[in-house]
This record gives sequence, C-alpha cells and structure tokens, in this order.
Amino acid sequence: TGKDTVATSDDEIYYQLSGTSNYTSFNGGNITIDGRIRVNNYNANDASGITFRVSGLTPVSMKGYAFVISRYYQTCELKKEYGNSVVASISSPLYAPIDDNWHDIKIVVSNNYVKCYIDNVLYVSASVPDAITYSSGFIGLLASNSTSDFDDIIVTPSPAKIFDIPLAPANVKAIPDSI
Repeated sequence: TGKDTVATSDDEIYYQLSGTSNYTSFNGGNITIDGRIRVNNYNANDASGITFRVSGLTPVSMKGYAFVISRYYQTCELKKEYGNSVVASISSPLYAPIDDNWHDIKIVVSNNYVKCYIDNVLYVSASVPDAITYSSGFIGLLASNSTSDFDDIIVTPSPAKIFDIPLAPANVKAIPDSI
C-alpha cells in the first residue's frame, strides 16, 4: 500500500506523509520496536507513530494496535483498532514537548502486555487480555494529519514475559554489602 506516499532521502530517512500507513512484511507477536520519529507538519487530530500486530490491511478489515503521538495536543496514545473504530485506548499527556527535533520511540510487546516509551520515558504500560486481543501481525509507520520522519527503526524479539510487579514490603530483602 501507499507506493506513492512514501519517500526516502539520501540520508536514508523514511518520510511518512499524511493520511497513510505502510506495512512491512515482518510478522511478529512478541517484539520490541526501537526507532526515532520527528513530527514536521501537523494540525488538529494529528497522529504519528507505529502500528503493530496489524492484520486485514484494508480500512474496513484492519485490526491491530497503534502507539501514536499528537504534536498538536502534546499527548500520546496506545490504541486498539478494529475496522474504522478505536475499540480501546489509553492516553497520556507528554512530560516534555514534542518539537521539531528527533525523539526516540520504543514499544515492547510481550504476549498481552505492551509498554510504550518516548525519549526513554515510560508513558503507557498496559495489559490487553480481552477476547479480541491480536497476538501477531504486521508492523507499520503511521501519519495522519501530519508529516513525519522515521529513522533507525529496529525490530527485535521480546522476551515471552515482561512484568511490572510492585514489591510488597514483605517481599523486599536486604541486599548484602558484598556478593
């Protein structure tokens, strides 16, 4: 899809134009996606980011997840989409503004657990265990009402389990001075 909407430059930066998504042939479930994003042109309702575990590559049949940044609203959001509808989402205000500079983006997906980072700050950490959870699929780059650049996108396998378990005081043990 989107043959005429994607361009690369001599510096090997991937340019994603407004209103498009382009999917790679990578098909995975438990993955970590690292890269850099720069949101250039934007307006109200903008969204730039990465989609993952996507199947059904037409607007009516598409289902999957997206982690997107809105430069206009200075928020980020993890969305679960089915067809043309968002069936669930978690959003967060940004602690530092998204500007004309490059920003690191990272998504860690393991089974039904997703963690999303911008500039090494964890913004969204969610368990998605419901019945229509999508366990594998394509990844893609997304720009809607914006023009964004993507660089250094690396996809690697994630461990089968990632946990954020708070330690109860009874479970905390003293660390010896020497090991």
